[in-house]
Amino acid sequence: MAENDFLKTMTPTNRVHNYIGATKLADATTPTWRWTDPSANPIPPAPGAAGPGFEDWTAGQPGGGPTAQFCMSFRNQGGVFHWDDLSCARNEHYICEKNAKWPKKKSTEKC
Repeated sequence: MAENDFLKTMTPTNRVHNYIGATKLADATTPTWRWTDPSANPIPPAPGAAGPGFEDWTAGQPGGGPTAQFCMSFRNQGGVFHWDDLSCARNEHYICEKNAKWPKKKSTEKC
């Protein structure tokens, strides 16, 4: 939850979507979302479901849609940020989490 709050203060408000490190299994019948970092806190099995972990979905999300939406984004709706599901094929910005000991180099450094 603290990381999510931190992202809200650091994400530019002029970006609508920023991919963050969570994906869904490529199966429309499976509501399981997982962080790409296996040591991260779990995401509950379904939005609003009781269980371990934390979730911050935009109202009505994840909603699927006309295309497979298996990647999670941090969505900006008028300066209010929540999670949203998107097609992984979309060309969007992304947010990386790095170890504090990561070598600090030029801003062009990749995740």
